[in-house]
Amino acid sequence: MKHTSFPVLPLAALLLAACGGGGSDSPAPTPQPSPQIVSGVAAVGKPIVGASVALKCASGTPETGKLTAADGSFSVALNGAQVPCLLAVSGGKVGSASGADNTLVLHGTALAAGLANVTPLTELALSHALGGSPAAAFATPSAGAFTALSSGIDAAKAYVSAQLLALGLTAPVADIVNGSFKADGTGNDKLLDDLATQIADKGSSLAALSTVAASRGSLADSLNAPRAIDIEFAAVAGDLPVACGTAVAGLGSGGLAAQVKDFRFYITNVALLTADDREVPLTLSANDDWNLTAGADSVTLIDLEDASGACTVGTAATNSRIKGTVPAGNYVGVKLTMGVPFALNHTDYATATKPLDIQGMAWSWQSGRKFAKVEITDPAGVSGNWVAKTFNFHLGSTGCTGNPANGETVSCKAPNRMDFHFHQFDPATQKIAFDLKALVAGEDITVNAAGAPGCMSGGTDPECDTLFSAMKLDWKADGSGTGLSIDGGHGQTLFKVIAK
Repeated sequence: MKHTSFPVLPLAALLLAACGGGGSDSPAPTPQPSPQIVSGVAAVGKPIVGASVALKCASGTPETGKLTAADGSFSVALNGAQVPCLLAVSGGKVGSASGADNTLVLHGTALAAGLANVTPLTELALSHALGGSPAAAFATPSAGAFTALSSGIDAAKAYVSAQLLALGLTAPVADIVNGSFKADGTGNDKLLDDLATQIADKGSSLAALSTVAASRGSLADSLNAPRAIDIEFAAVAGDLPVACGTAVAGLGSGGLAAQVKDFRFYITNVALLTADDREVPLTLSANDDWNLTAGADSVTLIDLEDASGACTVGTAATNSRIKGTVPAGNYVGVKLTMGVPFALNHTDYATATKPLDIQGMAWSWQSGRKFAKVEITDPAGVSGNWVAKTFNFHLGSTGCTGNPANGETVSCKAPNRMDFHFHQFDPATQKIAFDLKALVAGEDITVNAAGAPGCMSGGTDPECDTLFSAMKLDWKADGSGTGLSIDGGHGQTLFKVIAK
């Protein structure tokens, strides 16, 4: 019998075959951790689109150059940076890429990798937790700031929730700082809209509320508190400032230079205007050298001369501002009158209360005060070529009868109080200018055609024609003018709004 024999393999080869092959397979890869990300949504009631997103963390440098998407979302890799982090969102558009510019810089915080939103609510929460400005903390991050955020953010979120309820709004439906959030008009996004409406209606700002939050104060008290108003006045000639001791060029029909001799006027019964043109009276600050409130009337003396140069008849003390308060609200304009209220006008200056006690602004018992006293003079003095060396503008009531010193009732044919207003005026960034060039435009300031020198409000004084036209006060050469503002002062050119 024939036997078949098999080759005998070495033991090593047998063992290798049993292990599955000759060494061509590599070891299985070790699982890698997912990159740490901070993501969220930036919104103000609508998404903030195309805005810059920046992170500053306890250590390390996160990803840079990130922008918010069309829905306000963003995602930033930490790149090894260590939390906690502060976030800042700036620029971009509101609502869509073609929306209005986003003018706010908003902040958020990431205490761990994950969700971190950036909205006005997070701005309030961070202000509370930090006890100060999130912008300042972001500009110069410190261990103390990160500690304050870590230890105080929960209390800050509770504070914001309670303050929203006190404003008559709803409590947040999710974690405002690190919760899930969409800028879709619902939930916390609707809450942002409602808060923005209240801020606008009360004439306040997120910055003002953030300051209150930093002090742990009441947002409702802040929103409902009276608003401080500071209206500044200036003397100009066209685009150039006017001051005593400096020649003013380009005046009158001859475009001549002149020196200012006096520049004072009374402003009365100021009111702020709402968007629907409702008038809200300004309550003046306490009575002083420049302000007087008596009953329903108030008056302020604006004094823009300082007794220097040719202004020898004036006083060194000046006043260019009207300060007071109005109820909380959204105001867009201002209404004023140049003059003194009738009830305060026809009194003896020698016994009157400041600022109605100035002899230089008084006329007579019957006529009362000069509502405005602006005088310009030949810059060359007596050697100059002006025929009438001074051109005066004295505004006041005329045609008055009755002497109150004798107990008689005063009445004036032409009250000559100038009403004027601006439908768009922001006292924080703008001031009201009295334009000397507009006042005397077209008038020969070197001569006096008839009557008193310049215009002293006389009903037949020829120099008053162009001046009263600039003020939009009814004046007629035959003396039949009513002395009332025409169309509420629309179209007047004497006062204008300029930037501060």
